[in-house]
Amino acid sequence: MGTLFKTSLFSAFLLIVLSTCQHPEDKFIGKWEYDSYKAADSGLGALAGLVPENWKIKVDQWIENGKDLTNSTIEFKPNGTYEELFRGAPDRVTTIRGQYSVMNDQSQINLKNSNETYVMPIVELTDTSFTYEKKFDQLQIPLTLEITYKKVR
Repeated sequence: MGTLFKTSLFSAFLLIVLSTCQHPEDKFIGKWEYDSYKAADSGLGALAGLVPENWKIKVDQWIENGKDLTNSTIEFKPNGTYEELFRGAPDRVTTIRGQYSVMNDQSQINLKNSNETYVMPIVELTDTSFTYEKKFDQLQIPLTLEITYKKVR
């Protein structure tokens, strides 16, 4: 066989081997910022069409501002740690740090800090954004939000 053919074959083999060595975490590594949310079409979200517009605005403000989502970021680091920042008022910043892991099929991110373990079920993942499900079961009628973060670096 010719040297060029052998080199091409070896290069293709090497490319295949290296591409299969990726870890499920690799796609999440970087800094992400809150982009948007939407109520799932089940539970309380199924009633969205019946809610007056001015109530929707108040609910939006409560969810985004009250939960400090509008200015939140999360950074997944290559060493398996994460840092989450929630910025409420200018003088109120909450920082949460811990370890994270990603399921092999990238269906969920597991966050563990000194206080709790939290599971983020992934609804959608692209190179530039991810969306996860957050359930609020404290109410008589459950509410599920799909929260989207976009990659900033």
